[in-house]
Amino acid sequence: MQEFVSDFIGLPLLTRGGEKIGYIKNVQTDKNLTRVRNLECCDEEEEEFTLPYSAIANFGKGAAVVKSAAAKGCKNCQPAPMGMAVFSKEGDLLGSVRDFGRDGANITALVLSDGKEISAERIVSVTDTAIVDLSDDYTPRPVVRTRRKPAAKAPERRADGREEKKKPTAEREDAQEETEIVTVRAAASPAEDAAREIAAEENTATETAAPQTKRAGSGLLTGKILPRDLLDARGNLIAREGAKVTADVIRSAMRHDKLFELTLLCCNAPFGVWRQ
Repeated sequence: MQEFVSDFIGLPLLTRGGEKIGYIKNVQTDKNLTRVRNLECCDEEEEEFTLPYSAIANFGKGAAVVKSAAAKGCKNCQPAPMGMAVFSKEGDLLGSVRDFGRDGANITALVLSDGKEISAERIVSVTDTAIVDLSDDYTPRPVVRTRRKPAAKAPERRADGREEKKKPTAEREDAQEETEIVTVRAAASPAEDAAREIAAEENTATETAAPQTKRAGSGLLTGKILPRDLLDARGNLIAREGAKVTADVIRSAMRHDKLFELTLLCCNAPFGVWRQ
C-alpha cells in the first residue's frame, strides 16, 4: 500500500501507556527532499513542539505512538514544501507538489496537483522549486547509505577488576540509525536567476515569438504581466497591476526583498498573461 507524507498530518499522539499528548500538525523534511526528519506537533493547550521521526514507535490511521516526548527534533530541516512548483530540466512547468510518496521515512516520489507521480530519483535540484529529469537516460541521484554501527564492545577491565573508564564521545542515539548522504547538483538561487534575467534583457534583443509554455530560468519573470500590485513591507507600490516585468522591476523587487513574492506572482499567473 502506497504511503504518503500527508498520512501523518492530523494524527493524535499517544504515549505507550495510551495517554494523548497532542497531535501532528505538519511534517518536516531535509532540504534535499530525501527523508522525513521531524514532526511538528501541538499539545492539548496548542503549545507547539517538534519531535524527530525516530521518536515515533508506531503509527496507523488512528494515532501515532511516541517512544519519548522529550526527544529533540533534527536541525536544518524545512516544512514539507507542499505547493512547491516542479519544472522539467528543459524548463517546462509540470505542476505543483500536492504530496510526497514515501517508504517509511524515505521520500520516494513527488505527487503533483494533477495526481501524476514523479520518482524522487529524478530530482536534479531543490531550492524554492524542484527540477526533475524526465529523460529516458536519466541518472538517478546518488545516495550513500551508512548502516548501523556494530554493537559496542564490552568495557575493558583493569588489573584490579574495575572497568576502564573512557572519555565521553559526541555520539548520540541518532548516530546509531541509518543515515543518508545525498549529492544533488546545486541550483541557482532566485537572486542569481534574476541577475541573469537583467543581463539578458539589457544585452540581448527581445524574442519575437511569445513563449508557448511557462519556462524556468531566464524566461520566468521578464515579459510577464503582474496579476496584482507588488508592494514593499510598508505598503508602498513597487510595481502596479498590469505592469510588464522588466529589469528595473526585478531590481526594485530585489532591493525591497520582494523577489520571491514577485516570482510567486509570475508562477501563479495564468499561462495567457505573457506579453504578446
